[in-house]
Amino acid sequence: MNKLNATRLPHSVRLVILFLRIAVGLSIFYTGFVKIFGGGIALRSFGRESSYLWTGGLEGLGSTLLVAKWALLIIGLCLIFGILTRLSSIIGIVILGFMYVNSLTLPIPHLSQLDSPQLTTILCLFLFIFSQAGNYLGIDKFIHFSLRHER
Repeated sequence: MNKLNATRLPHSVRLVILFLRIAVGLSIFYTGFVKIFGGGIALRSFGRESSYLWTGGLEGLGSTLLVAKWALLIIGLCLIFGILTRLSSIIGIVILGFMYVNSLTLPIPHLSQLDSPQLTTILCLFLFIFSQAGNYLGIDKFIHFSLRHER
């Protein structure tokens, strides 16, 4: 049996990963857009100031993180179109990890902080890294194809 065929995921699983990649990409893009340009849908049901599903994790770290806000916007676009999916997922994990750590109440975090949108998104980004999510109707498939045939 061919080694590539042994590790292929069924089409139904790939379709779910595709929709999950697009949904997470839209969520991260929207977060970056709202954090940079303001506005957006403000939901107050989460108690703290939040826009959409994201708490204000970057605001406490200072205004020098404008780069992180733009990175969220770019990571969202990369995930939506499947461009450099693994790299953008790794950078997204780092940024969202900082957002999550900044939103914790120390020294003892509340148990309710384990149910955080950042943690859920971080787990999805780990899935994208290990499942080659950019190859499913994404531009990563064409990049890998052209790099393989140049050698």
